[in-house]
Amino acid sequence: MSPKPCPACRGPSPSPALPGAAWPGRCRRAARHRFTPNRPPCAPRVAEAAPIVAPAGSEAAALLAELHAEAFPPAHRWSGDAIGLLIALPGHFALLASVGGEPVGFVLGRVAAEEAEVLTLAVRPAGRRAGAGRALMGALMAEAARRGAATVFLEVAEGNAAARALYAALGAVEAGRRRRYYPDGSDALVLRLPLGDRLESPAPTRTPTRPPIPGC
Repeated sequence: MSPKPCPACRGPSPSPALPGAAWPGRCRRAARHRFTPNRPPCAPRVAEAAPIVAPAGSEAAALLAELHAEAFPPAHRWSGDAIGLLIALPGHFALLASVGGEPVGFVLGRVAAEEAEVLTLAVRPAGRRAGAGRALMGALMAEAARRGAATVFLEVAEGNAAARALYAALGAVEAGRRRRYYPDGSDALVLRLPLGDRLESPAPTRTPTRPPIPGC
């Protein structure tokens, strides 16, 4: 039986009798594609699509409400009517994030004079840890700066460690506390986020990749 070619470059593979050997000759990835008996060679890592953020109008209120319902418990969910009314108000705007054409989250904000506020940020569970929240916040900060804001304010539940870590990484600092702010009686931390020069959205810090095959 002829040996199978290297899956990366279609070059010849080593003999199974040579464990640890690499694809010789034409294989440019020989160092990565080591042969081990009874285990397939390393598969090339495939990068996932980065989130794409675009404006969303009142016509998208039903979709945004669906995303909000997936992201929050029942007591915290917003209806499509409420979201649509907010988007239509002066100074208000919504931004929708999609990954591979699939909506994964949105942010709703408003700007008045030199201050902006994040009204809600929702990312569905299936779209988390892929940079959607950071992409949405970066786009909101850029849009708020474009509209003349110098500072963004937002509230976050004290127990929401993931969201607090995201906001801290963006430069937000605690500016106050609202006792028993949420329907479940938990406190909200008021955060202040200086914008500075934010006319361009910050690039993603990393592109998620498929985890490597153990041993590669």
